[in-house]
Amino acid sequence: MGGIPERLAEVLKARGVAVYQVAVESGVAYRTLFALLRGEGQPRRSTLARVARALQVDRTWLETGEGAASPAGGDVFQVREDCVGYGGPAVTLREAIGTIAKQLGVAEGAVAGKVAELLAEEKLREGAGGEDGKGR
Repeated sequence: MGGIPERLAEVLKARGVAVYQVAVESGVAYRTLFALLRGEGQPRRSTLARVARALQVDRTWLETGEGAASPAGGDVFQVREDCVGYGGPAVTLREAIGTIAKQLGVAEGAVAGKVAELLAEEKLREGAGGEDGKGR
């Protein structure tokens, strides 16, 4: 199947995972993930490794299409259990914040504040050029 953009899009679609979720979980800049999906530039192996780890797929498969998608040989295209715990793949950020706050026994404002803080840090990192100074 195609290249990195096609494999990445297939995993995202099959799992019902949004790009922002992968960005948060992998630590890879949001715009870097969109560049991967558009096939722009050649990503670093470290970037692919972080994305693969967040999606629980094999890095070599993501990069080349060779081998099994899942490092454990399981079905990589099942919706992840931890996403389902927050209301499923189609959950909104507001709903996720509410669910997380309830599970932690804290106010929604505390969780929302932490999310805003993390998003601000991400925006600063993106403004600095992402991981390698080139937005990748």
